[in-house]
Amino acid sequence: MLGAVNSTLTIRLPKDQRTALQRRAAALHKTESDLVRELIANESGRAFDFENVRSFAGIFCSLDQPRPAPSWREQIRARNWRK
Repeated sequence: MLGAVNSTLTIRLPKDQRTALQRRAAALHKTESDLVRELIANESGRAFDFENVRSFAGIFCSLDQPRPAPSWREQIRARNWRK
């Protein structure tokens, strides 16, 4: 990073995440900072590819939106053993 301007970022991690970070960094023979920079660089380079999911747009029902109750005719059809 020649000529790059460095800045400091401070984050708080739960103890279990910090322990996992320390173990992974040690296993890879890297410092925690190097590992975090590498992980951020990898994730920053990934972009969401909307083209792969374009065909699904608008067909999924949101889970937090209640579905309308089926009409009595739909309920009868659903329970009709003679279909």
